[in-house]
Amino acid sequence: MLLQAIDMDPTNATILANRSLCWIRLGQAEQALTDAREARRLDPKWSKACYREGAALRLLQVLPILFLGFIPITTSL
Repeated sequence: MLLQAIDMDPTNATILANRSLCWIRLGQAEQALTDAREARRLDPKWSKACYREGAALRLLQVLPILFLGFIPITTSL
């Protein structure tokens, strides 16, 4: 069903973030990260997209940049 929704509206950050969660639960970190980053690009202020990116990075065990996944893009360090 998510594939059909994405086909209908590929710019919907909510759908991409939800699919990212599905990939995370399936242990598919690369796919989860791709969807999370796209959701974050589409809606940079949305905290759930940031969270999904961080969760995918955690699954990938990319710890040095994990922290950055939880910081909104609009925030300066």
